Amino acid sequence: MTKMISFDNQQMKKFWFRKLKNVTQTIPLLGIIGAIATSILAARNVGWLESWELSAYDQMMRLRPELAPDDRLLIVEVTEANIQQQQQWPLSDRLIHQVLTNLKKHDPVAIGLDIYRDLPVEPGHAEFTAQISGSDRLILVCKESDKDSPGVPAPSAIDKDQVGFADIVVDPGGIVRRGLIFQQIGENSPCTSPLALSFQLARRYLQTLGIEPEKTSTNDLLFGTKTFKLLEPNSGGYNQIDNRGGQILLNYRSWGYGAPSITLDDVLQEKISPEQIKNKIVLIGVTAKSIDDAFYTPFSAGRAESQKMPGVAVHAQLTSQIISAALGERNLLWYWSDWVEIIWICSWSFLGGIVGYRARHPLQLAIAETGTLVVLLGTTASAFVLGAWLPVVPSVLGLIGSSGGVLAYTANQESKERQAIARQIQQQTKDIALLQQLLKERENTSSVPSQTHSYTSHSEITGIPPEAEEDENTAIASADAIWKTSFSLTSSLLAGRYKITEALGAGGFASTYLAQDTHRPGYPDCVVKKLQPAHRDPTFLAVARRLFHTEAEILEKLGNHPHIPRLLAHFETEDQEFYLVEEYIPGQLLSEELSNSGVFDETRTIEMLKEILSILIYIHDRGVIHRDLKPSNIIRDSEKNRLVLIDFGAVKEIQPQDQHNARHPELTVAIGTRGYTPPEQLAGQPNFSSDIYALGVIAINALTGLRPNQLECDRHTGNLKWRHLVNVGEELAKIIDKMVCYHFVERYQSAAEVLKELP
Repeated sequence: MTKMISFDNQQMKKFWFRKLKNVTQTIPLLGIIGAIATSILAARNVGWLESWELSAYDQMMRLRPELAPDDRLLIVEVTEANIQQQQQWPLSDRLIHQVLTNLKKHDPVAIGLDIYRDLPVEPGHAEFTAQISGSDRLILVCKESDKDSPGVPAPSAIDKDQVGFADIVVDPGGIVRRGLIFQQIGENSPCTSPLALSFQLARRYLQTLGIEPEKTSTNDLLFGTKTFKLLEPNSGGYNQIDNRGGQILLNYRSWGYGAPSITLDDVLQEKISPEQIKNKIVLIGVTAKSIDDAFYTPFSAGRAESQKMPGVAVHAQLTSQIISAALGERNLLWYWSDWVEIIWICSWSFLGGIVGYRARHPLQLAIAETGTLVVLLGTTASAFVLGAWLPVVPSVLGLIGSSGGVLAYTANQESKERQAIARQIQQQTKDIALLQQLLKERENTSSVPSQTHSYTSHSEITGIPPEAEEDENTAIASADAIWKTSFSLTSSLLAGRYKITEALGAGGFASTYLAQDTHRPGYPDCVVKKLQPAHRDPTFLAVARRLFHTEAEILEKLGNHPHIPRLLAHFETEDQEFYLVEEYIPGQLLSEELSNSGVFDETRTIEMLKEILSILIYIHDRGVIHRDLKPSNIIRDSEKNRLVLIDFGAVKEIQPQDQHNARHPELTVAIGTRGYTPPEQLAGQPNFSSDIYALGVIAINALTGLRPNQLECDRHTGNLKWRHLVNVGEELAKIIDKMVCYHFVERYQSAAEVLKELP
């Protein structure tokens, strides 16, 4: 029975090392995402993002479908032409009296006069005073005092319940996004009404329907079926706004007035029908540009003309909003609490981190990030149409920042990993050269040439007749014999853990077995590869051992790709036998798939090429050349229907040269399979294009159904002649021809270049 070298302890250490490695890899990524999300939240909290968020709010407001004017309201415009015709401003009390008289006889619900009448304007002041004091349908306006204005009172003759303030809240930048529906009145303020003109008009209309406003336990306003949640200092995208009084987000119907309109002359000349006024709210206000009573709105940006909305139209928009919400016709604009918004922003930051981690390439990141941004912006825009103001700018910054930060971190880590692999490969090359020197020294002193074995992994390099390699299953008998010799004499488990169940294959340097891992639940299958150095002298074994561990470390790093089997374990016995334990991929070899299918069509061949090229890009980026790409080293995973690249040739270099190579010293350290191996690789000088050559040959094999040794070569160029054997598109044919050029300088130099040109 073979005695193991502290294997259980080694496996336990490896298990916990992997767990710790996963944790240590995850913690920095979470740290990056957390730091970016925290920075964005901090910037939002101090107001640095407010202007961007409000700009996004305006854009979403402009993108919403417009609603038709609210026909429950009517605006009477005092235009520039009306003022010029009267040759007077302010308009006389007599003129206003006439307008109100003409309107009242058609029985409106309420009339709002959005023109200050704090001072008499003769003639007609007495008639006007008598008119307004005896009407409960008329609402006049006042203005609250502030630091820039002493305020404007309503006429003294009118009752307090018939007054509404005309104050409009303006955000920095002069844009009206909020509606003020009530406010606290100062002790010395000339304005005596705590209620807005819009609120007073809407209340009059809703009273006719039996709806009265109520105050909730949270000091919000309940009007009909709708609770009007009042703005707080940090509501939505705002940061520490002045939220005094009762403010709501102004839910505009459209960029226009929001209600039908007529002119002052239409009323004076009675060019109106009773249906335009009966049971409706009428607002009278100035739209003339010479009178400064207009405001910027979210719709102003990008408009060449009419950038400002008249104040009377703003009041009409807010009046319509209150009525529509109270009757359940339209949602009020709403927003989440601070904690929910924090979770939302952090979630997009985390998603951005995932995108950056998965992308692994700037182009992939751009595509994935664009798609994710479309989802984010589409979600927020759709939600806004439904009335929800979700954080847009911080979510976008979190998504982009986290994806970029994680990509930069992973790129830096991969760069370090590539440098580590490069150092390992450099050391590997030195070890191979040292082994070769040791083997040459043994061959020079050996008197029994027949005792040497294959230095390379395949018959075509060693001189075995090609017929021997036609059937890739011919090695099974040999492997079975090795297995019986090695494992049938005892019922014990390999390394006290792995139960060998089947011989999968054998070569001149290794045997491969299917095994069960008895230390894991369910005894999952795995693949065990046994490698035994040809010589036992200490110097040879020391270099072979170092080479084995170097190869295992390389395989450990490469196994992080979903199309490459993971290395589960590697160990050495006291008998100087080396073992690799890899993930088992259930499925069918590509060689078997090609044999069963006959030939692939062009579409299927392109799909195969794209899938394998993506794997080559990954390993080439890490400085690794596969060197033995062929159909029998590619498996179609039956569970996930994906191609998996296997057999990276670990420790193939630890075998001695055979007699064939001894007679041809120019064939140095060469790994590969006849027909799939280009000339520079046969000479021991493979490069990335060597793998591209092999893949091109596999494509020809798939299209024609012929193996490489059945193809002819051009005597002048050395290139394969295959086009006459199959009908294939010129574009694909040119790509494959360039992949299999005899001279590597004429081939594609990177897998990414091939992938880019594939149709």
